[in-house]
Amino acid sequence: MFPRPADLGGIVAGSLDDLGPQARTVRADIPAWLPEVMADPAIMERVIANLISNALRYSQAAVPPLVTATARGGRVELRVIDHGPGIPEADRERVFLPFQRLGGPNHRVGVGLGLVMSRGLAEVMGGTVEPEETPGGGLTMVICMPAAPGLRPGPARAHGPAANGPRTHHPAGHAPHRSLVTAAAARALDPVRARSR
Repeated sequence: MFPRPADLGGIVAGSLDDLGPQARTVRADIPAWLPEVMADPAIMERVIANLISNALRYSQAAVPPLVTATARGGRVELRVIDHGPGIPEADRERVFLPFQRLGGPNHRVGVGLGLVMSRGLAEVMGGTVEPEETPGGGLTMVICMPAAPGLRPGPARAHGPAANGPRTHHPAGHAPHRSLVTAAAARALDPVRARSR
């Protein structure tokens, strides 16, 4: 694992690529002005993909998950927002214990090891993963990562007609932003990915 300045928009696009056709409904709005994050891009892709996969599993079909990001005082926060059944506040920390099943009889949430690994990997990179209630109902998973020093432009910042405005992801036609090095690292993590699902 090698945390380094990395473009969050490119990482999110890579996570959606990894999830394949099921991620086509996901909306992503990552502002182009965000600072880069200090993270290992391949590991961060896995963390975000796990959270998006859970959001897809429990979202209502009419309200797909939304991924947003903002910067706050030297940190970058990414939110994976769903409008599914949610989890009672008293049970939210339990989703980070292995093989928990939470919720009522009509909305059982089985989290396996994916969220456990996602939080652990984020923490190794100096970040956190915390659950919040989505306004109006549902669950929001918040990833908070250290911002890279300065405003080093990532590949996605030089892309598109509105370089200084919000970068909106259109899932059906997005293009990967990963470098060859990052893609190779992602392939090397395939066994880890298989176990985390």
